[in-house]
Amino acid sequence: MRKVIRFLVVTSLFVGSAASATIISFSISGANDCVGYYSEGGSGFENCAVFAEDDSEMVGISSIISKFQANSSTGEHSSLFGSGDSDYDIDFGNENWSYTGPDGIKYWVIKAGDGFIVFYDTDDVNCTNANASDGVCMLTANVVTGAEWAPYGITNLSHISFYDSEVRVPAPGTSAEYPAAPP
Repeated sequence: MRKVIRFLVVTSLFVGSAASATIISFSISGANDCVGYYSEGGSGFENCAVFAEDDSEMVGISSIISKFQANSSTGEHSSLFGSGDSDYDIDFGNENWSYTGPDGIKYWVIKAGDGFIVFYDTDDVNCTNANASDGVCMLTANVVTGAEWAPYGITNLSHISFYDSEVRVPAPGTSAEYPAAPP
């Protein structure tokens, strides 16, 4: 059984979105992100996608495009998956990132300790900590090119993963075509 802990994060964007936007997030405890929880048809980062709740089902909405390993002692990072590594500037020490690639980012995940945190930016005031993982709210995510994330007392920082700006949306009545929910 998955344990989902949701909470609201209000922070400022330094690049790429409207001033009224809010970064919200939710935490998944006791799980790895792409090696299990967000796996599509097999484990591993090449099979990873962010999932959202949709009418009590979990549906894949955005595929992974890159992953970077943290080095908490130096604040540096190294690429573990994806291309266009020079398009990213990640400062784990100051907890921010920027992206200069062609398409922007919709979702990013911070993996640390015994769980991970999913972040996205939205202008929708109806999206709060209570419904951050709801498919309706997740589909309001803005395309951004950078952000800060709050520390949350994060320890054992492992990696940050970035997900497509192109979100997969099902045609009405075809949610069964989505990949099955993570176990």
